Amino acid sequence: MLITMQWAWVPVNNHKIFVFSPINGFTYLVSHEQVSDTIFLFLLGLKKENYIDELADPAENVVRCLTSSKTPGISIKVKFQYKWLYRFIHIARTFVPIRPFLSIISLLARFQSQLNLTAHNIGQLIHDIETSVDFSDCYPRALLTSYFCLRSRLDCDLVIGSLTPTHKMHAWCCTCGAIPYEPMVEHWIYQPLVVMRITN
Repeated sequence: MLITMQWAWVPVNNHKIFVFSPINGFTYLVSHEQVSDTIFLFLLGLKKENYIDELADPAENVVRCLTSSKTPGISIKVKFQYKWLYRFIHIARTFVPIRPFLSIISLLARFQSQLNLTAHNIGQLIHDIETSVDFSDCYPRALLTSYFCLRSRLDCDLVIGSLTPTHKMHAWCCTCGAIPYEPMVEHWIYQPLVVMRITN
């Protein structure tokens, strides 16, 4: 599996911009001069050649949302390990940033059996997992969505977006332009800072 990344910065004012570091999971308020510094970018896990002026959201639609996921639509049950993985990702986010976590998830998916799920199936499964664990969070949702996509041999894009000019962040994962599941369809209000594409 190959993980490639593109990134962008979001202007705050004439002097400061927001950048997101995928290797440490923090958003930084920095100057234009700082993002021109190759060493500074390296410390954030970013490369100049991967910078995009206007980073487009690869997601064009949402397959399932909270109101459309009332009835079961998948052939596999919510297994204990899926619920455990969701909880673990939620807890571990405090010390494992999203880029290293994505590498771990990719390895897990690579060495496990193929699932052959569609985006619709994955959306229903993610909804059922969140119902089972009784909470909802975009970080484990995005990573677990990528996990099921990769186990189903579906290429996917994991996106980190910012609600400017605030520090509020959101993560989502889509495959073939579709987000399998979002409780509330609100990803469009976030401006993408990083897009990580995972190909089989």
